[in-house]
Amino acid sequence: MKELKLVYSFAERSPNIGVMILPFVFFIIGLGIFFYSKKKADNKTPAKSSTYKRIYGMIFGVVFALFSGLIGAFVITSNLGAYRATRNIYKTKRFHIVQGKVDNYHPMPEGGHDTERFTVNGVAFKYGDYDVTDYGYNNAASKGGVIKEGLFVRICYFNNGDKNVILRLEIE
Repeated sequence: MKELKLVYSFAERSPNIGVMILPFVFFIIGLGIFFYSKKKADNKTPAKSSTYKRIYGMIFGVVFALFSGLIGAFVITSNLGAYRATRNIYKTKRFHIVQGKVDNYHPMPEGGHDTERFTVNGVAFKYGDYDVTDYGYNNAASKGGVIKEGLFVRICYFNNGDKNVILRLEIE
């Protein structure tokens, strides 16, 4: 057997900051709408119409900001929770190891809308590029991933209740 090459390791991951920041960008936009509406009334329209426009803009801004803030709080809580749980499993070595040749390989199509799936010694794996719900390997071959039929691999993984999450991937 040749020396194995490390392709992916959870140890090199950090929380998905981009996913967590996006709702707060919308929160800031909502606050911007509120403050813009509060300070700027359209002077070219009659006073009553301008006042309603201002009030509706303020209400919309507050509702938009609150909704975005709630979504942001949920996203951050769930994302950091998943990261901490995965890190705990990795650090305490509560994962399984399987090695062997990739069988039953089903690539994800270039257009997406499916998962990449395969088995190694009867252990099933599936993932997709679009999946940011866990911190496992999810790089499909159509997007530059390395998995292919017959490839010898060593995989450290755990089952999150839904699927086997790849924490470490080594290939021959």
